[in-house]
Amino acid sequence: QAEVEIEPEQCSPRPAEAPDRCPEAPRPPVAVVREALPEVKPQAAPWRRAKPVVGRSTAGSAAARAGIEDEMVDIAEGMKGAANTFLKTLKKDNSRLEDMSESQQKSLDSVTAQTEKGKKMLRSNQMSFFCTMILVAIS
Repeated sequence: QAEVEIEPEQCSPRPAEAPDRCPEAPRPPVAVVREALPEVKPQAAPWRRAKPVVGRSTAGSAAARAGIEDEMVDIAEGMKGAANTFLKTLKKDNSRLEDMSESQQKSLDSVTAQTEKGKKMLRSNQMSFFCTMILVAIS
């Protein structure tokens, strides 16, 4: 098999996408890289909590806690009011659905009764609609 030479523009900028197409770039030794990097000094992270100061007043935190509790009580009462409103709406909807169900049942009973009445008329000795039409056509 002959080796195919790859043009630089055919190589992907990320060798991980096409490792078989692009030759790897030479890497410097680890010691050279460590010497080239600046020394990193540990710093205090701004998102970490500061160490508590001894003798610090808890009055501020107690007031903040009381404020949060008041807000939570207000939110809970608001949610309770919303839930009661939903309950009333659901009760109204259920009563309307029961009325609709009763109306549908009455209509279904009426249709069933008329169907039975029609079947009885066909079986009886009375003339049916088709017989009447035949007599009209003959005359």
